[in-house]
Amino acid sequence: MRVAFVVTSHELYASILNPKETAFALKKEGYDTCILIDSSLSSSILWFRMLKEQGINVIPGLKKETRYYIPTSSQGFLQLIALENELTDSPEDVVVIEGVPKNLDETSEIPVWESRYVDPRQKNLFKIYISLGEKNIPEADYHLLTEEEYKKIIQPNIGVLESALKEPFELPRFKHKIPVHTTIEELRALAIEGLKEAGITDKKYLERLDKELKIVQDKGFQDYFLLIAEIVKLAKSIGCWVGPGRGSAVGSLLVRALGITAVDPLKYDLYFERFLNPAREDFPDIDLDVEDEKRPELIHKITEHFSSEKVCLIQTMGTFSFRSAARALARKMKVSESEIRNLISWSRNGKFLPSSLSKDKRMTSIFKFANQLSGLYSTLSVHAAGIILSEEDLRTIIPLRKSDEIYISQWDMKSLEYLGFQKVDLLGLRNLSLLRKLCEGKEPWNKNPDNRKSFAILSRGYTTGIFQIEGNEATAIIKKISPENLEDLAIGIALNRPGPISSGITREYIRRRRFLKAIGNYTAGEHIASLEDTLGLLIFQEQVIRLAISELKLKPEEGELLRRALSKKDTETIEKLAEVVQERSPENSEKISKYLEFLRDFSGYSFNKSHSIAYSLLSYWIAYHKANNPVLFYKLLIPLMDSGSRLRAAAEARELGLKFSIFNPGNRNNIILVPGDFRPSLTKIDTSKPPKEENFFAYVRKNRNYLTAADLEFLIKTGFFDQYGSRIKLLKDINNALSGVDPDLKSVLKVFGYKEEEITEEMESLVEKAAMEFETFGFNLTEFEVELDEKNKDFVDGTLTSLVAGSCTGIAAFVAINASGKKFITDGRTLLPVKFRVPEKGFVVFKKGHFGEKSIFSEIHTVTRIINGPVPIDHLEKASEKNTLIIDTGKKIKLHGMKTRDFEVDEIVIGGES
Repeated sequence: MRVAFVVTSHELYASILNPKETAFALKKEGYDTCILIDSSLSSSILWFRMLKEQGINVIPGLKKETRYYIPTSSQGFLQLIALENELTDSPEDVVVIEGVPKNLDETSEIPVWESRYVDPRQKNLFKIYISLGEKNIPEADYHLLTEEEYKKIIQPNIGVLESALKEPFELPRFKHKIPVHTTIEELRALAIEGLKEAGITDKKYLERLDKELKIVQDKGFQDYFLLIAEIVKLAKSIGCWVGPGRGSAVGSLLVRALGITAVDPLKYDLYFERFLNPAREDFPDIDLDVEDEKRPELIHKITEHFSSEKVCLIQTMGTFSFRSAARALARKMKVSESEIRNLISWSRNGKFLPSSLSKDKRMTSIFKFANQLSGLYSTLSVHAAGIILSEEDLRTIIPLRKSDEIYISQWDMKSLEYLGFQKVDLLGLRNLSLLRKLCEGKEPWNKNPDNRKSFAILSRGYTTGIFQIEGNEATAIIKKISPENLEDLAIGIALNRPGPISSGITREYIRRRRFLKAIGNYTAGEHIASLEDTLGLLIFQEQVIRLAISELKLKPEEGELLRRALSKKDTETIEKLAEVVQERSPENSEKISKYLEFLRDFSGYSFNKSHSIAYSLLSYWIAYHKANNPVLFYKLLIPLMDSGSRLRAAAEARELGLKFSIFNPGNRNNIILVPGDFRPSLTKIDTSKPPKEENFFAYVRKNRNYLTAADLEFLIKTGFFDQYGSRIKLLKDINNALSGVDPDLKSVLKVFGYKEEEITEEMESLVEKAAMEFETFGFNLTEFEVELDEKNKDFVDGTLTSLVAGSCTGIAAFVAINASGKKFITDGRTLLPVKFRVPEKGFVVFKKGHFGEKSIFSEIHTVTRIINGPVPIDHLEKASEKNTLIIDTGKKIKLHGMKTRDFEVDEIVIGGES
């Protein structure tokens, strides 16, 4: 018997051993047993699995101070869990070895040599790693002993272990017990009640419900469905919104009837088998979206309801990237932020050492060790969504730690799943919190999503704050689709993914849709009735099932098996199902082969329609409030956004006829911003109303305990103190005000009869005000007049503000300004910062709302606009001969002296001076 005592990398900043490297080294040096001796059991399942696969007997032990606890059986392992969770202090079925390891004392009689790295050459890396965590680990040699070293150092003392550890260690058998119980009859009664409350009594719904219940009963999953319904009920009891659904569970009528989701699966042609297939053994997975602001309260409510020892969150561990390791090393070595930023950027995140830094020993050292540290654990965290609920006391079966009175499993998600535990995902969504406030707490899910203004605002590209579609690529897709209903929006969400985009499916769908709108038809080759709703393209996974049922005569569960096999390229299953199809329809073999080939080619790019429909419902209702109550929408949204994203939201608001101010000027089209909402340090100050004090000094004197110089600078630049005079002067007065200097005291000169020279207060311009506001909010509140280039306005597609608002591709005129030490281009309404040289006046060419140095032109001589697909004739307008429009419908049509109106182009080519 040859035993290694291993401290794993789960022991944060105490080991650099990983399972793969360790398994290789153990086999090489002839070890047959590995005892894990971390101070917790967090690594036990992962390491057990990975090393056992390599034929190594793994025993997950514990080290507490100078004691090593080694279980002799699976029961002993459960006792170690109880020890770690402080349920016992004297575990049985456990060998206890006490003493100092031989690394620290050669004369020690215990057969323990702690290994924390494999090779002696890794000692320096180990020392650097532990220094980052400031762990107090005694200086010693912690390499894995070679075969010869082991014989000399450990072999003479191993007898005590050999007699206790005769049998290979096996983990206990775990069975996750759901903390609620029901019969299928009770579950059906609840579901029927839910359907009645929703006004659903149609016979086909009852038939579908009974079909689903039969599958759930056969698989014994009724307790799980009740558990999720219970969690939703708990959420509603504290006023926490749950989203309309996510994932394939949206395709279940039972889940809808239990109040877990809010989508009618029959209306949208969704399949239960996509969620729970009777032909497979998968456990159902119902994830819930909840308000991010109320998620912590919901976790506490769940813990209170089921009891704290039966609920736990799930631990995760973050790892070093080259970037984070380099920054950690730089802090340790006192290297400046600018230097390390250059190393990260110039080395392309550690891919190569730039020659300009190769002679700097500090940089070469950071580069070398940051790469070696990459992948090592750096932080403990908590899974963003997962939660475990059990009928049993979790302290007896899972090693736990506590945070904020909530237990956290020290086993990660994969370890828990391996043991058979089923987590419930509660994902916190900012958008749900926002929507609840917009709806004043009244859920909109059961109302018809048919408001034209809502779809119109999305078609304009005003997507900031809209769930799933606010990114540039998503916005471009939604604009080109120009959705008219929820299904269109769901298609847009499905097409905004790497697969459809890279394969050309997204582009082809948009092309066909343009043909449909322009000429009432689209060219799609052979007509497939099952794909009519997506213009002949396979976009949704449910369409694979539908096509399998209608064209291949498969059952729904077989159609889902086929879909899954196609996505995983499982040739064996595909061939088996193909044989079934051929047996059922031998006369249609050629047609069947053609459909199977079609599915092979395109099903891999398809998306879950259930998920897409549910998320489009959430997106729609946020868009509804944006379109119908924009003042409240932007007032609530903008403080939630990072400063870099606010600029486009502000441009949208301006294009909707709204303006911004700090205090209410009595105009209902004004969005009132509260400075304190943008700066957490101002929570103790009421910034929603103008200051009441007689002057700036009196205000600071009253609130001095709550304000820093940076806070005052922020408030001054927002315009909060404009009633007291010039912002420039107030900025100069900050230190005096904080020091308590009273401006009303007579000066020394005046006391002695000298006449003081009167100082004229310097007032900032509107441009300077706008620049100050940009610095604080990320966009300007103040607007001002500018003189744009009128000579070449024929080339312009819109204002700078309008093109930013819609994330458009187009040309806008600008003027350049310098204010507050920064350079901007502007149309007087929106400021865009630039870091490169620009002319005093000129034109900027946007590509999906973005521009760069090569997008700036002082003059334009010619413009060529390109559109992929047809253009309705009412969107064409005449322009000068310097404008050319190319319409590519498969055949290129070139129109001189033409441009588009309210129809965005795909590409712009400029002839002019940059």
